[in-house]
Amino acid sequence: MKPRIPPDSEIFRYLSLVLQLGLTMIICIVFFFLLAVYLDGKLGTRGLLIPAGIILGVISGGLTSYRTIKKYFRDL
Repeated sequence: MKPRIPPDSEIFRYLSLVLQLGLTMIICIVFFFLLAVYLDGKLGTRGLLIPAGIILGVISGGLTSYRTIKKYFRDL
């Protein structure tokens, strides 16, 4: 029988951190993409804001992920 891994193992902490970072990036990118699509429709700019929305999503997701990693390793 295989030994059980305790729930407070470092594996689960790192796995939850990676999952949180991935979801943060996805949510930020999708939010700014959808905002750009909405604004394109309202302003009639024919897709000019979509690349800006994606770039803003990547930047905001990166900054949020950076803060999360910084806080995570400070708390260890």
